[in-house]
Amino acid sequence: MEKALFAEFPPITDEQWQKLVLNDLKGAGSETLEWNTPEGILVEPYYRATDAPLLPVPVRPVGEWLIRQDIDATNTAAANLLALDALQRGATALSFYCPPNTDVETLLKDVLIEHIHTDWCINDTNTLEKLITLINVRGLDAKAVNGSVQFNPTDMVAYFNKYHNWLPGFKLFTIASNNAETLTEQTALQLKAANDIVAKLTNTGIKPTEALSNVKFDIPVGTDHFFEIARIRVLRSLWAVICKQYAPSYTTPALVHATNKKVLPEKDGYYEMIRQTTQALSAVIGGADSLSILPHIVTPDKSAAFQTRIARNIQLVLQHESHLDTVADPAAGSYYIEAITSQMATNTWKRFVQLVQAV
Repeated sequence: MEKALFAEFPPITDEQWQKLVLNDLKGAGSETLEWNTPEGILVEPYYRATDAPLLPVPVRPVGEWLIRQDIDATNTAAANLLALDALQRGATALSFYCPPNTDVETLLKDVLIEHIHTDWCINDTNTLEKLITLINVRGLDAKAVNGSVQFNPTDMVAYFNKYHNWLPGFKLFTIASNNAETLTEQTALQLKAANDIVAKLTNTGIKPTEALSNVKFDIPVGTDHFFEIARIRVLRSLWAVICKQYAPSYTTPALVHATNKKVLPEKDGYYEMIRQTTQALSAVIGGADSLSILPHIVTPDKSAAFQTRIARNIQLVLQHESHLDTVADPAAGSYYIEAITSQMATNTWKRFVQLVQAV
């Protein structure tokens, strides 16, 4: 039989806590320390186990999240050098922002795409065609080439039917972030967009599991540390609920990529380094599968390469020194985070239902 931890300490009731609070606040009461957030959540001054219902949040499997380097591919030769340098310095994923007719062969010269994850933000499918050609020329197994695509096709079903066969290891639909004012609204809108895609695909006879497995979420991470953690957990939890409606046996967690949101006006480099670190912590503790840290360029005469390296090293430190990749759900059991996750999930689901019913 396992021995209960701290069994020698007697349990403390809510009434005893309230009595201590009243004494410390000289009779004012704990409600004087409560505050409402833009998310419509009442934050209490303290939380106990009874305040924190545990949600069945599908989490990222234990293991390293992807350290993604975002690269502008306008100049493919220069972008290729940046990609190779990033991979040599610790990046495990690349994201390319491609203009029309990008020279994929030059862009991926010496890049072993079968060993990394690549994301593609494109304006037309010519870039995908060239990527498929490159995979075939290199004699690679298409299933071993993993990545995602951010693209808005005119014919969603035709796009899926074509490229799902040619790029079976890719998520073909990236649900981009939006400019809604609250995290609750942002999440509800993303869930609505993802649900619309799956509904449209399945209505044409595409298997629900195939449609669901081609969805990826891209979110910005701000500076509200605990609520950003909760937002990612809410997204994962509610997406799992939606998936069950299409395929009860589908258990694959949502694929979530996070990017730190730049805050203007920017401050000095040391301040920005701390901000980037707390944003990265929010993403990782929340359960992001991959993460981009946008570098802070202090002044034009500062080295962009150095700032990019610092931004990437933040993730390397969190992985190899803080070992946050060895815990599946670091936020689980935190009464405060569990409580706001539960409340945010309730509010987000209510808003999601409203959006769906409004159509």
